[in-house]
Amino acid sequence: MKWSVIFLSLALCSCGRGDMEYRSVGVTKEHIVKVCERNFFGKCVVSPDKVAFYFNAPEKFIGMPSKEDYSHYVGMPLYVSKNIISTVYEQDKESVEHGNYIVGTPVKTVEITYLGRGLDAYLSFLNNLKSADYTVVRSDVEGYQKYDDRLCDAASTSTSVGDELVSLRCGNQRQVIYVPENNRSVSITCWQTMPNSKFENLAACEVRSPLTANAEARYGIRYSSFIDGSWIEQNARIVAFLSAFISDSK
Repeated sequence: MKWSVIFLSLALCSCGRGDMEYRSVGVTKEHIVKVCERNFFGKCVVSPDKVAFYFNAPEKFIGMPSKEDYSHYVGMPLYVSKNIISTVYEQDKESVEHGNYIVGTPVKTVEITYLGRGLDAYLSFLNNLKSADYTVVRSDVEGYQKYDDRLCDAASTSTSVGDELVSLRCGNQRQVIYVPENNRSVSITCWQTMPNSKFENLAACEVRSPLTANAEARYGIRYSSFIDGSWIEQNARIVAFLSAFISDSK
């Protein structure tokens, strides 16, 4: 955590609050198709009870939304290496493409969103998506509790996966969720393939980690970073960096 504090201090100092334009984006608790109504002066007006928190950062740090003052998430293109944490705008293209420990699109490497109901809400979403039955299953990674569709998990150890229901519900690859036994506030979602599938395991997983009581970060990591445990130190630095930009008011 010592290094996280140093990186955070340097980042905030380099922001140059006196000579850099800042934006304040209100992150809403849910996706709203028409986020706000315009008042007589053309200003966006949103009911305070719809806003979970505010994200205050230099304008060039914010990849999404591009202009709006309110959205259901903020996208920050973040760069993380062994010694540096910054935005991708502060690094050269080669470093971003080959040296970034986290993965994502150029405009939305990290998504900062409302925490909501956390893991329970996420599992409920997956269950409703394909009429699945996500539950705790035997974990194949030590130190983590694993959640998978009960049917898919059973089929993944079977020699025959030709059942039509399995094909409909599990497909060639599906999402499985790992929760650290020593930190149940964090979850890692990875794609897992069914036996005899032509697909290989994908190279990335998604980390969901709380930043504050109302905010969480979602970002992609390489599968190797999950397996070797290096994501844990990276996540601590990311949380320390992003939390400083979050407030309950503008």
